[in-house]
Amino acid sequence: MKISPIYFQNPQKGKNISYTYNSENKNRNVKSHLTQNNEFVLLNQYLPQINFTGSETYNKVIQYFDKKIVGFSKEKDNLAKHFTEPFIESFKNTSIYIPNGVMLFGPENRLVECFANTTREIAYQTAGNKIFDLSNETNENFILKVRDILEQAKNYYNETGKKSIIYLNNIENFLGMTYNQAKRLTDFNYSVKDIEFLKSSNNVNNIEYFKSLLDNCASPPNSGGYGSTFLFTSNFPHLIHPDFRKGKIDKFEIPRPQDNENANILIENITRCKDSLINIKDYPDCLARKLNILEDLNKKNFTDNDYNEINKICKTDEQLGAFNYDDLYKIALTSCLKSINPKNSISGKEVLYYELIHTPRSFTPKMIIRQNKISNLVNNKQNMFQILCGKEELGIITNKEQLLLDELKIKRKNDLVSLTEKEKTGNLNDFEKDYLEELRTYEE
Repeated sequence: MKISPIYFQNPQKGKNISYTYNSENKNRNVKSHLTQNNEFVLLNQYLPQINFTGSETYNKVIQYFDKKIVGFSKEKDNLAKHFTEPFIESFKNTSIYIPNGVMLFGPENRLVECFANTTREIAYQTAGNKIFDLSNETNENFILKVRDILEQAKNYYNETGKKSIIYLNNIENFLGMTYNQAKRLTDFNYSVKDIEFLKSSNNVNNIEYFKSLLDNCASPPNSGGYGSTFLFTSNFPHLIHPDFRKGKIDKFEIPRPQDNENANILIENITRCKDSLINIKDYPDCLARKLNILEDLNKKNFTDNDYNEINKICKTDEQLGAFNYDDLYKIALTSCLKSINPKNSISGKEVLYYELIHTPRSFTPKMIIRQNKISNLVNNKQNMFQILCGKEELGIITNKEQLLLDELKIKRKNDLVSLTEKEKTGNLNDFEKDYLEELRTYEE
C-alpha cells in the first residue's frame, strides 16, 4: 500500500521539479551534513526563539501568499509567522517548535483550501518538504493509510532532515463527534443538517488514535516522532471533537472578508481582471475601441474617498448580509466586462458602483450570526458580559468591572423588554432575534 507524495507543478516550465536544500557551500548536498545516526548538524546557529517577521524566508512566504490570495494580510502574516516559516526554518534548526497539527477553518471552502494549498506549495517549492494528501481516503482505510504515510515521512526525515506535511481536508469527517457526545460536551445550537451529520458519525477509533498521535508526531524519529505535521481544513469545525479544538491542534481562522478590507480586495481584483482583459489579443474592433474606458478603473485612480465609500457600501448589513470572497471577485470581473460592452456609455467607476449596490450578498444575516457563533466556539471566546458574570460568580471582580457589569445588566434588561414588544409585531430582524434568544437564555 504505497502512497506517493504530491508534486506541485512549476507554472513557468510546466513540469515537475524538486528542490534540494544547499548550504552556503553550494557544492555540498544536505546528506553530507547528516551524521551516521542521522542527527542533523546545524549549518548556522539560530536562537531557539526567533523573531521571524522581516526575515528572508518570511518575505518569500508573504510574497507567495500575495500572488495567490488578494487581501487577508492579517491572516497571511499570522500563518506565516506561526507555522509556514518556522516549518521551513526547522530544517536548519531542530529546536524550533513545530505544531503536531494545524487547522485552517472558515466559512468559505475555496478560500480555506487556497490558504492550505498555498502553504503546501510554499513548503514544497521553497524547501523540498514532502507533501501527502489524505483527503480522498475512506474512513474504513483511514488509520492504515495514516500509519503507512507516517512511516514514509519518518524515512524521508531520516534521509534528508526535512519534515513532511500530511494534508486532510474536511477534518470533521474523520475526527467528528457523535450526536451524544455533542449534546454532552458542547453547548451549541446545532442545525438540522448538523444533527444528521452527528448521528451518522462514528470516528471513535480515529479519535483515540489521533489523541496519542498528535502529542508527538512532529518530533524527530529519534525522539519517538515522525517528523510530520498534520494540516487540517474545515468549514464545520463545531462538529469536530472538542479535545482537538481545545488543545491538540493549532487553529488559524480564515474569516469572511472584513468590512475594512473589502475595498482593497475588490480593487486588487479589478486590477487583475483589467490587466487580463487588456492583454487579450484579437479583440473584435467594437471591443478594442472600448478598452480605454478601463483606464478609469486603474488602481491609481481610486482615491481615499473611493476606498471609504466602497467599504461603506460593502459593510455587513443587518438586512442584506455580507459579501463573500467570490462575490468581490465576480463584482470586479463583471464591472470590467460591462465597462467594455459596446452598449455601455458610462464610466467604469459608475458601472462598479452600480454592481456594488445591486449584487446579492452570499452571506445572509442568519449565516453571519451562525459564523460568529462557530468562531466563538472554536476560539473559546466569551463576550464581555459572560466574562464579567464569571468573575462576579467567582468573587474576583474589581469595582470598575462591577460597575460595568451593572450597566450591562440594566441595558440588557431594557433590550429584553423592547425586543419582546417588537417581537409581538413580527418586525424583528435576524440579528435582533439572535440577541433576544441570548437575553432569554441568561434570564433563565
